[in-house]
Amino acid sequence: MPRFEVKQSSKLQLTSYSGLALIGQCCQAAQVEAVIDPKIPVSGMRTSDIVKSVVGLLSLGKSDFEAIEPFRNDRFFKESLGLTKVPGAVWLRQRLNAKAEAIRDLADELSLRLLERTEAPITPHKGYVCCDIDTFAMDNSGTKKEAVSRTYQGFDGYTPIAAYLGNVSVRRCPVLWSQWRTVRWRLVTPRAACNCEVAGCRCPSAWWKAGG
Repeated sequence: MPRFEVKQSSKLQLTSYSGLALIGQCCQAAQVEAVIDPKIPVSGMRTSDIVKSVVGLLSLGKSDFEAIEPFRNDRFFKESLGLTKVPGAVWLRQRLNAKAEAIRDLADELSLRLLERTEAPITPHKGYVCCDIDTFAMDNSGTKKEAVSRTYQGFDGYTPIAAYLGNVSVRRCPVLWSQWRTVRWRLVTPRAACNCEVAGCRCPSAWWKAGG
């Protein structure tokens, strides 16, 4: 059996939320700073820092203002999201209360920029683009996590909501699966090949139409 040598490093920064790096790249692709700051000018902390901080919290499943406090001195949180400064809970709440409507008006533009600049494969079907929204249960039985409650699956946990825009979903077939999930599509005849071009797609060749 191999022997491992364990050493404590003063150079490496370990984190349990490394996925924030991807969230930061999404914010960069959406050009949050270029869209938000010129249209919502303020003195002091930039509004784009407020927006990116909230996006970072939401991506970690944290929706309350106080959740920002542990990240105020977190180097990784700041650098991964490209923040000039991490706001405190009071500043975060006050700025969002004051600028919420203006920020909300720019949300659609940011979403479109993200989709366009990342060339997201949102494929329509017969002129329509579906948005599949559904809940799924996360099993946290036997844990002491905050706000854990009974789920519809019969165990204790959380029930977050996920949305898939276009025809991209967990079953890796953006042409067929999301449509079936959204409007209960039914298989008519297996004769048309799927052309979704998604790597790993194993969907059946089929025509689908809306069913009851």
